Amino acid sequence: MKLLFCLVVVSLLAAAWGETPRAQLRKYHSVCQSESGVSNDILDDARKFKKVKHPDLQKHALCILTKAGHIDSKGDFQVDAMKTQFKENHDPEDVDKFVDKCAVKKHLPMASATKFTECMLEYYSS
Repeated sequence: MKLLFCLVVVSLLAAAWGETPRAQLRKYHSVCQSESGVSNDILDDARKFKKVKHPDLQKHALCILTKAGHIDSKGDFQVDAMKTQFKENHDPEDVDKFVDKCAVKKHLPMASATKFTECMLEYYSS
């Protein structure tokens, strides 16, 4: 019985200490901003749903999508993983529509990430 109690406590602590998706995203953002060199001004414009075409922003988008496991090194979207993760906090039907519309492979991984980001901003700005 004591062993079972200890296992339950350890499991609860592990779950409580696990990173939330938002915390993971912040970590990815920080690492990817350093790697891509994208400026805060460019990121602010993108967050305000302004259309921004900048190579650093494209690198940043690819970096985040890759670290999150949403796109692989070939530019293939990991659709099932995306849907599973997004459905944890969003309407499942809306997630299916969004991912099906926006997760479309292009000729290069960076182009795929860029189009996905543009589609996401367009999808959620309306």
